[in-house]
This record gives sequence, C-alpha cells and structure tokens, in this order.
Amino acid sequence: MRLQELGAEVVIGDLLNLNDVRLALRGIRGAYLVYPLSPTLVQATAIFAQAAKEAEVEIVANMSPWNSRPSAKSPATINQWLSEQVWRSRRNGWSRNTRVRLPACAKAWRRCSR
Repeated sequence: MRLQELGAEVVIGDLLNLNDVRLALRGIRGAYLVYPLSPTLVQATAIFAQAAKEAEVEIVANMSPWNSRPSAKSPATINQWLSEQVWRSRRNGWSRNTRVRLPACAKAWRRCSR
C-alpha cells in the first residue's frame, strides 16, 4: 500500500538541501527522520534539526539504526554518535532520546497529531 493511500503527505526533496527540508517541514507538527549510515549522516541530521527548529515542529523521532559510542573505530559508528549529539544538544525538548521505543513514540505522535 502506498503511503498516500494511508493518509501521509509525501514530499520529495534532498535531505542535504536546507531549503528543501524547510519546505517539507513547513506547517507540520511532527516529523520522523531515518537516514542511512553514510558519510553525510551528520550533515543531514544537522540540516533536519535546524529546519525543524525553524518550523517549530513539536516532536521529532530520530531512528538510530544501532548503538553508537564515541570511542568506536568505525567512521560510520562515529557519524551515528555525532548525529545523536545533534539531537541531545537541542534545548527545546522535542528530541531527547534518539533510540525511541516505538510504543512511546506512537503515543507521543498520536498526542501531537490531534
């Protein structure tokens, strides 16, 4: 089933382009970010967080694909850890945990989407 058929608004853009992300987040209350492990993960996360802040998005769920740690030897794991720090550094309260328990996320999402 297509996302549109489930009631989702689908926006096509480049997550590495701040203006595209600004347009995608304009007028919404909640967002969900899943980005592949790649060298551009930290950049995409910072862009998404900035655009969400500007758009006053109330809740952002950022899905981390695996546990990360600052002492890792893998560049991908270090990038994952750095991207999590972007969310942890936010003081507006909408994204405190990067490894979101799905039931808790769904509950918060329902509250925000009312």
